[in-house]
Amino acid sequence: MTVDVKVVKADVLVIGCGLAGLCAAIEAARYGASVVIASKAPPGYGSCTLYSGGAFRAAFGNYTPERHFIETLLHGHLLNDQEMVRTMVMEAPKLVAGLREYGVELSIAEGGAYARGKPPAGGEAIVAPLLDRAEEMGVRVLDRAVALDLLSTGEGVHGCLFYSIRDGRLVKVLSGAVVLATGGYAGLYARSDNPRGIVGDGCAMALRAGARLIDMEFVQFFPLGLAEPGKPVWLVPFTRGRLVNRLGEDVLKRYGLREGLEELAVKRRDLLSRVMWLEVSEGRGFDGSLMLVLEEEGGGEGAAETVLSRIASGVARVLGLGDRIRVAPLAHFTMGGVRTTTWCHAGLAGLFACGEVVGGVHGANRLGGNALTEAVVFGTRAGEAAAIHSRHAEPGDAPEVVEDWARRLRGLASGRESPRRVRAEVSRLMWEKCGVVREGRGLRDLLSRLRELEAACEELGARGPRGVVEAVEASNAVLVAAAVALSALARRESRGAHYRLDCPRRDDSAWLRRVVVSMERGRLRVSYEPVELKYIEPGHITVPGR
Repeated sequence: MTVDVKVVKADVLVIGCGLAGLCAAIEAARYGASVVIASKAPPGYGSCTLYSGGAFRAAFGNYTPERHFIETLLHGHLLNDQEMVRTMVMEAPKLVAGLREYGVELSIAEGGAYARGKPPAGGEAIVAPLLDRAEEMGVRVLDRAVALDLLSTGEGVHGCLFYSIRDGRLVKVLSGAVVLATGGYAGLYARSDNPRGIVGDGCAMALRAGARLIDMEFVQFFPLGLAEPGKPVWLVPFTRGRLVNRLGEDVLKRYGLREGLEELAVKRRDLLSRVMWLEVSEGRGFDGSLMLVLEEEGGGEGAAETVLSRIASGVARVLGLGDRIRVAPLAHFTMGGVRTTTWCHAGLAGLFACGEVVGGVHGANRLGGNALTEAVVFGTRAGEAAAIHSRHAEPGDAPEVVEDWARRLRGLASGRESPRRVRAEVSRLMWEKCGVVREGRGLRDLLSRLRELEAACEELGARGPRGVVEAVEASNAVLVAAAVALSALARRESRGAHYRLDCPRRDDSAWLRRVVVSMERGRLRVSYEPVELKYIEPGHITVPGR
């Protein structure tokens, strides 16, 4: 069968147009590679970077790389890849400050830096100048293109197949190297501040190509998410108020939490989210939420805390919020993803990954400010590594991927199952059974329901380009949700952002290892690998040298 496909060629293909992807594209171009960067949305406007607060944690002022290293590992509950963390903290100051060379206006303060954008799209101050610089360097942009699958063979990865939302055509990008920078999977959840399309597309494609995923059970829920009826699910990280339940009690005092909202929102998000979940589940909430009663402005120290207050104030102005705001946790960031090396190799020849699509840096929980820092450090490394690899890569193709997707796209015209129903069901089930608090019985039920939805995906129907996008995202969402649920069921302890009611304690004797998910003959498989405790282990810390 002959399929009409548009073919594009490049040395390096970058999939994803947030900070990690843009850094990878710029660095690959700087190394002389021809680069194509692809995005589902208009360039830069479907990424979590756009909606970030623009904050970077890095060793500026008296905040040393050693302190950054130790805090990151302790907040990751020792499950981090320690060499990846070491790489990040050592390279962060130079690379974060270096964004100024690309036109990003940065304010550098003690312990970090931030780009001053306008909430809720505060990260536009990062994305826009980087996109301009990439285009100045000759990076070609393939926008409104949905990545369907990697073009992988036994010899490696040779590009990716896309569906063009503009004209409904298939577009095959052949390249010497591919960089996945597609973001995480927090959009799987019913309550999330991520763009709707962030459902783990990169994780799904990597799995199908033969790569491994790690740490998928660790999802960071930000406690102070807007829960006002009729309002968007945005962060409202006010740090100058009291969190009150339906009985009028101060929730922090009720649980003996001596830290203020400021410190909890930055460094103990998992704990505060669980406390809020408990209050609501025991009937002391306001229709699934608690009340944040604002008080006089308080001052925070450091870049991360300042940015939180700025985000909250900006959102309050945009939405016209008063001094009593309903809040509840929301899925904000995912610590799991593709297993890579410190040079972003994803285990298959020609495949690299960076940013939130990667697991390993953050361990069981992310320290505030490290998301954008990880993106710039490993985005830059991925671009360099991909460009160098592409110089000697053998050309290849995977025509069977094109034929398979051509058949599947034709089948959507007669399908009867609604992608929106499947996606909504995944979101509801993930929130209820694999959210802030989990337990074994609920996870097993979730996996059973996901198998039913997997079967339903064989009958998906779609009308027009938007329907095709929804069908692709629904299928990916089912697969990635199953990887998360399997990982959460496998980890029989509570650690960081993963909390199980039936296994409520952290168990270092058995669980200083990570859960690995792979795909064999179309089915997911769980295995384990030990965490290398090279510098920090329980009761012992060795600070790595420069």
